[in-house]
Amino acid sequence: SKIANSLEQLIEKSDLVLEAAEGKIVEHIIKKSIYYKTDVVVLSIGGLIAKRKLLKDIESSCINVYLPSGAIAGIDGIVAASFSGIKRCMLTTSKPPQGLAVSSISNHKKISKTKKTILFQGSVSQAYKLFPKNINVAATLLFASKFSGIKVVIQVDPKIKTNTHQINLESKEVKLNILVENT
Repeated sequence: SKIANSLEQLIEKSDLVLEAAEGKIVEHIIKKSIYYKTDVVVLSIGGLIAKRKLLKDIESSCINVYLPSGAIAGIDGIVAASFSGIKRCMLTTSKPPQGLAVSSISNHKKISKTKKTILFQGSVSQAYKLFPKNINVAATLLFASKFSGIKVVIQVDPKIKTNTHQINLESKEVKLNILVENT
């Protein structure tokens, strides 16, 4: 019987760990998984941003760390484009007001009740610092594309009912335009 009394025991006794908590615990879970040689599926991919040492530790370990595509369709095309020299990549995430965590928007400009309000423009790491619970798509895009120059735009749109992720990518060989809408 595999009964665990702590997270560490759970990782030790597991064949595969599925992280579904939040970004700030990802590093701890991966370090313990490396120690106990247990593969990991990371859903809070943003928790890997700015963790260069952890990424090197993963590469030199004997475990597999899986990063699912999540809300991005066409991730295979993005990975393929990464081999041909990406020149430009932009992610525009639009959410209805209720789609963003309250803490994410509480310190931002007044949100219009009738038109789109841009809350953020900048890099993936900056976006993750300000919107850690809302921007795993940007982290997934970063790891799939291996392109550090991704421009991220986050906006609230009171006219939409779904989360929308628009990816515009251009490499030496391909142009990709991906639009995903989800709830």
